[in-house]
Parts: sequence; C-alpha cells; structure tokens
Amino acid sequence: KDLLANLIWSAKESALKVLRTGLRRDTRSVEVDFLDGAHRDWRPLRVTGDDGRVFPGWWIRHGEFVLTVAAEIAISPPTSLVEPTPLATATPGHAWFEQIRLR
Repeated sequence: KDLLANLIWSAKESALKVLRTGLRRDTRSVEVDFLDGAHRDWRPLRVTGDDGRVFPGWWIRHGEFVLTVAAEIAISPPTSLVEPTPLATATPGHAWFEQIRLR
C-alpha cells in the first residue's frame, strides 16, 4: 500500500516537472497508468494530463526507495552510473523531521 501511494505520487511529480509546473499544478490534473512489461528492472508507466498530453516513463524499486522518470516522448529506461546502485541497501532517513522536532 505504501509502495503504491509513493509510486503514484512520484510518477505524478515526474510528469509535472516535465510540464515545468511542479507541484504548483494540482496533482489531480494527471493520471498514472502502470503498463505491462519490463526492461532490465525498470517497468513502464504512462502519465496522462487532463489536457490529453501523454508522458511515457519508467519506474523501479530499489529496496525502500522508488524512482520514476517521465518524458515528453518515449525514452529508454535510465542506466545507473554505479552498479550495484547504493539505493539497493540504503535506509530511508527522516533527519529533516528530527531537526524540526528538536526546535
């Protein structure tokens, strides 16, 4: 359940960045679809805007992390610059939350 919520949010945010609006635009203005298939460990997705524009992309899970990428045109999945990726064994932290809580 947490993975799906984070995955949808990340895919929407990726598409809104392609639109150069980021979170200034309502996240409900884009819809995420997860497609069948895979390339290496990346899985395809598609984000559709309320104006009909389609942003193809990819998603991958590395341990506790989920990464998404969207584009204006179909692209190949990203390639990691470091193998194995450090995200595979990383632990999410909430240092920002601790700093706020301590103030």
